[in-house]
Amino acid sequence: MATDVSCACGHVLRIEQPPSAGKVPCPACGAVVRVGPVDSAAGGGAAPAGGRKPLWTVMGRSAEPVIADPVPAAGSKPSESAGANLSTVETPSFQFDAGTGRAARKGLWSVMHTAPLEAPPAACADPAATVAPIELPITSSAEPRPKPQPGPADPPSAHDVAAETPLGQSSLAELVGVSVGDAIAAAHGKAARARDSNSKRAMYALAFGLASIPLALLAFVNAPWSRFPAPLVGFLAIVTGLVARHQMLRSAVGRTGKSLAEYGIVAGLVGSFLGPVVVSGLGRKLMQSSHRSVATSHLKSIGTALTEYEKQRGEFPPGGIFRKTRAGDERGYHGWMTMLLPWVGEGDLYAAIRQNEPYDDKVNLPVFEQDVSVFFAYGTDRGKVRGRFGASHFAGVGGEIVDDRAEGRRVLHAGLFGVNSSVNRGDVIDGLSNTLAAGEIAADLPAWGEPENWRTIGKGLNRDRQGFGNHDRSGACFLMADGSVRYLSNKIDLRVLTALSTRDGEEP
Repeated sequence: MATDVSCACGHVLRIEQPPSAGKVPCPACGAVVRVGPVDSAAGGGAAPAGGRKPLWTVMGRSAEPVIADPVPAAGSKPSESAGANLSTVETPSFQFDAGTGRAARKGLWSVMHTAPLEAPPAACADPAATVAPIELPITSSAEPRPKPQPGPADPPSAHDVAAETPLGQSSLAELVGVSVGDAIAAAHGKAARARDSNSKRAMYALAFGLASIPLALLAFVNAPWSRFPAPLVGFLAIVTGLVARHQMLRSAVGRTGKSLAEYGIVAGLVGSFLGPVVVSGLGRKLMQSSHRSVATSHLKSIGTALTEYEKQRGEFPPGGIFRKTRAGDERGYHGWMTMLLPWVGEGDLYAAIRQNEPYDDKVNLPVFEQDVSVFFAYGTDRGKVRGRFGASHFAGVGGEIVDDRAEGRRVLHAGLFGVNSSVNRGDVIDGLSNTLAAGEIAADLPAWGEPENWRTIGKGLNRDRQGFGNHDRSGACFLMADGSVRYLSNKIDLRVLTALSTRDGEEP
């Protein structure tokens, strides 16, 4: 039974009877074709012409290596033919088209095959010729290729520079189209720019940190806005320093500026906490001390005026002069501070007052609109009262206090002042040095000419707008009836404070 088989080059052979040797040479190219029963499972043997090709044939390689033994030419010796057979090991890794002489499409094994490529048999181009396989010289990849030496006048080219570099760098440079020298120069330039940028950040961090320290001194002002500049600039120094230090630690360059960044962070921390924690506290204490000194000085002047008034008149000035109107109502005319003007250096101002007219009458407005410095305490609002009258930062201690502690209900008199009061030294049973005469006030400031410019202790210091206190809410300075001045803090017991405010409580 005739069978059509194909050789490695694609020539179709018709075999009437299988040869006894199991193989037959191709008359066109001389390739040996094994003939036998086709085992589709093993993929061996030749593929029938026109039939379905096995997987190994499609992939470009047979299941078993096919020895391409060309038919010995006429006159050749068997030994030569045997030697020629031993020189060829496997089927070429790719096939050639006999019609065009070009390489056919590579199969999977041809792509993966690492053996050197062989030239196509010449017989594929000329079916009548029988040519032995051509062996190409194989050059080991380990052998270094000789490179041309540049002459003395020829500068090394970019190819020579790339050839001297490692294989990975040269291949990458050829892939991206940039020479290795340019890539290295670009990398060095980028590193230099990063180093400069990190150094600038470190310098900025140090500058911000150092600037936050003098800004912390603004906290001495003890104003709400004075505490913010130093922490803000210090926080900026800390953030800038941390960013610069982080970038320097990540890179291998620019480590020289790490110390500057750390110094900036430390300076920013110092400046951020120096103002609110240390300087603000010191400024508050200095402000309080300055405030107390001014208030003490002015209260002593008022105390001296009270003492002189009492010596000349035999009694302390009335808290307020009140007179009845035609309608039968009482009308306030002048207060105790008005009576002291000649003894505080304001004699001319006192002489200009119309005593028979109230202080707020239009004839007296030019006088009572003026400020009297001795009636001011440092740091308190010096604005006009009701838009026209000069303010007072002190108020007298006066009025009545109901004592429910003892048996029965007893009315005690506070301080030295009251409505049309006339208190002398003998009326102060508790002692002049134990009786409050006047003190600081921080809210609801009255006019210094107000006839009712006195008040009781109330709920305590800085706890009642109608009571006593200073502008920083720490306590208050008080004038005693003997002319001395004491500072009382908010921590004083209310019972003790109330006892000091009365002149006839007879407290122990």
